[in-house]
Amino acid sequence: MTSPLEVNHRRFVDEIWYPENAPNYGVIDEVMGENIVAHTPLGDVHGRAAVKDFFKAYLAIFPKQTMEARDFVVSGNRTIVRWDQEATHDGTEFMGIEPAGKQMFVTGLTMAYWDEEKKTMDEIWFSFDLLGVVNQLKPAASDENVG
Repeated sequence: MTSPLEVNHRRFVDEIWYPENAPNYGVIDEVMGENIVAHTPLGDVHGRAAVKDFFKAYLAIFPKQTMEARDFVVSGNRTIVRWDQEATHDGTEFMGIEPAGKQMFVTGLTMAYWDEEKKTMDEIWFSFDLLGVVNQLKPAASDENVG
């Protein structure tokens, strides 16, 4: 039997990362607590509205992306997801790097702590190699010397 926490975490993944048309940011209101804290390699994000803005900004940077959830684990009030993401940087600027259509690939882990009664996330941790992403996107030394 699938845990209700896994069902809600999968909904979050499916509706933000795998939309047929556009991400359903409304799912954040349904599966995250109002005072959610999201810990990311880019810094902590506090509150549901700020988390929604974070995902809108991230998907504006990488509008063409695919996310593959490889493993889901449920343990008590935690869900853990191992995932792979491929994306093209053809949206907005990212950490001082202008979009140039470069591809990036990253593997990460997400761990969420849930209010088991409400079935909402209270805290979520995103762990991935940010330096590796930056190195994949930054211009090559030869690109910087042209011009």
